[in-house]
Amino acid sequence: MKRKTGSKGFTLLETVFVVVIVVILMVVALPRYTDLIEKAKIKAIQYALGAGSEQVTLVYAKDILANGKPPSMSRLNEILNDKSAKLTKIGVFTVSFTNYEDKGIKVTVTHISAFEMPEGGPFERTIVLVSDG
Repeated sequence: MKRKTGSKGFTLLETVFVVVIVVILMVVALPRYTDLIEKAKIKAIQYALGAGSEQVTLVYAKDILANGKPPSMSRLNEILNDKSAKLTKIGVFTVSFTNYEDKGIKVTVTHISAFEMPEGGPFERTIVLVSDG
């Protein structure tokens, strides 16, 4: 019987080297990956703020067309926060609308069901609809 002289596996040393290289790559890449995730969360929140701002201007314009005059900010706030209108839900985000000095509406992302809120809040945008003069 002939003995086989070639091996079909890896040596322990080769395996250890591969594991060490993979660990080094993970140590280098993991912080960058988590930073990318946080930046993506903030971009998604900014998208929700933009969509909420568009809803404010659309509801404002729609009420002008329906009634022939601009709505009061309290009326606009009521329309935006009406649960049956379903304007407070934008994708996985919950958005709240509040009156801003009777000149506009403040849009705030208050809750995200898909992930935790990232650092850097509050995430809000103010839309001024009535000029000072």
